[in-house]
Amino acid sequence: MVAIPERNVILEKLEEGEVENNPRPYLGYSMIGEKCLRYLQYCHRMAFTNTITNRINRLFNFGKHMEYVFTADLEHNLGLLIGSAQKEMIGYKGHWKGHIDGLATKVPTAEKTVHLLEYKTHNDEQFKLLMRHKEVKKSHPKHYWQATAYMGHLKITRTLYLGYNKNDSSYYVERIHFNKEDFEELEFKSRAVVDNVKLFPRIGPGKESWHECRFCPAKQVCYNKAQPERNCRTCQHVEVHDKGVWKCGHPSLKIPMKRSISEQEEACDLYQLDEELQS
Repeated sequence: MVAIPERNVILEKLEEGEVENNPRPYLGYSMIGEKCLRYLQYCHRMAFTNTITNRINRLFNFGKHMEYVFTADLEHNLGLLIGSAQKEMIGYKGHWKGHIDGLATKVPTAEKTVHLLEYKTHNDEQFKLLMRHKEVKKSHPKHYWQATAYMGHLKITRTLYLGYNKNDSSYYVERIHFNKEDFEELEFKSRAVVDNVKLFPRIGPGKESWHECRFCPAKQVCYNKAQPERNCRTCQHVEVHDKGVWKCGHPSLKIPMKRSISEQEEACDLYQLDEELQS
């Protein structure tokens, strides 16, 4: 008789279920390097929902835990003076936001220059890609564009980028210099995503099988296989204002009303889906 293996109840409890990983109520600067402007528009309007497994959620949270290790290593081993961790950066019309890992001085060879700190953790494959290119802009362009956006808004010229290999705890270090033309390109992009009423074209050939579309969390909505989420931001009456404000512009309302995030998620009886979101 073959023995029935004992259930590992502890493991099951750790792994079962999923957690929400929906778009934030603002456009995060970690996304500024996304090639697909259409995807950013869907995020801005909270047009889709997404869930991830507990395991993937742990991977995401690992980077947050490692921020303390990065900072401790830089302070203890290099004597850097570090501050401003999680300082909020607010971008175009208050609809773009981000939180920096920190600012540092006393960086060797440029002790008086203020450096943005950018911490990233990598699996072994991605870390080897970083080591092969020896340039963040080539190996991980999204990280480069995020750092460029922060430098531009902070009006500083250097980023100290630390990459960490989760496989063997190796570090990669690069000093990234500010490029004004690249920052201006990002500013144009950030304005376009917020201000454009019409959706941008789909990326690549516009086919669902395109490699950059296959695993996109907005894929079902983008290719009209699912309805956009019912909330104020997907309503045809919504208006985007300065300071991160969204208002209802329904003609029956004498005064457009500012609505909180929780109110936006619960669309009112006047809701009408913006047909542009299904183009």
